[in-house]
Amino acid sequence: MKHDAEKNGIKTNGVEKNAVEGVRTEVITLTLPTPFRVGPVHAYVLVGEKKVLYDTGPLTDEAWEALSAGLKAHGLTIRALDALVLSHHHMDHVGLAGRILREKDMPVYMHAKGLPYVQHAPDFMEARKTFLSDLYRASGVPESLIQAAQEIQAYYQHFTEPIKDVIVVGEGSIPELPDWEVLHVPGHAPDQIALYDRTNGRMIGADHLIQHISSNAFVEPDYGTIQRPKSLLVYREYLKRWLKLPITIVWSGHGEVVTEPYALIETRLKQQEERAKHMLALLEGAPSAFEISKKVFPKLYEKEMPLVISEVVGHLDWLVEEGHAVLEENRGRLYYRPHHTLSAKHKGWEGP
Repeated sequence: MKHDAEKNGIKTNGVEKNAVEGVRTEVITLTLPTPFRVGPVHAYVLVGEKKVLYDTGPLTDEAWEALSAGLKAHGLTIRALDALVLSHHHMDHVGLAGRILREKDMPVYMHAKGLPYVQHAPDFMEARKTFLSDLYRASGVPESLIQAAQEIQAYYQHFTEPIKDVIVVGEGSIPELPDWEVLHVPGHAPDQIALYDRTNGRMIGADHLIQHISSNAFVEPDYGTIQRPKSLLVYREYLKRWLKLPITIVWSGHGEVVTEPYALIETRLKQQEERAKHMLALLEGAPSAFEISKKVFPKLYEKEMPLVISEVVGHLDWLVEEGHAVLEENRGRLYYRPHHTLSAKHKGWEGP
């Protein structure tokens, strides 16, 4: 289904001009600065009978000023908002929530799996630190890089603050947005939710689908489960689900509006297949995930170790799941070798 800007709305100065008959909610894009490598983040205001803010930006004065100025440019203020929806717990999306709530108390909606993150639950945060350290050690990451990652994570906590009163939402709708469906779209984060206007095919999708970069399927603790989540497998499943929905436009957490979502999803799935095939060719000698990361991401494996390990482990999970690779454990370390009867050296390779 190809997006037609004339029919489905044209984004002008941050506002989607609703040309579709029956559209009752205007979508305003607010682009906010972040101090992170990902660059600016988008928050969205849905203006209908109620005014709902989707995401907030990080906890910085610069983001707060941009949020306030963006609202003012459209005749709005924080106090004019009726509710807040948080797409997922990452700091560039939720950091300003506490400051917003001090300005005006309002309902805050989020998926249950995000609660321990945004509430900074001490037991969970300590368990998260242990989970990641164990993952990195099992992947063969040197202790110096693990320590550096812990220090960076502690620094990142300055860009968010605890939020205590949150209304749990899964899938369905919320009272302030009766014409929009809440969709659970895990993969990038276990708690990520999108807003979907089924009548007109409009989607506010956070980091599920981004035009200019592939979204990382972070390997992180999944609240309420014991097993380590296989984030990339989950992400692929939920990307494929979008192929079955009538979608005309996607507003993302970063970058440009996605006007051809099906083509982009197919591209992302194909890119994942190609990366998995590349990694499979590196499994001779049973390397660790870290050893593979040095070959696949030679310029990033040190300075972006957590992202790189998530990317590599995710694709290795996928190869193991599909029977193309075998996972072996030795003294707490995990190693991967090709399943030769199904490897890329044989005719059976068709991609996982």
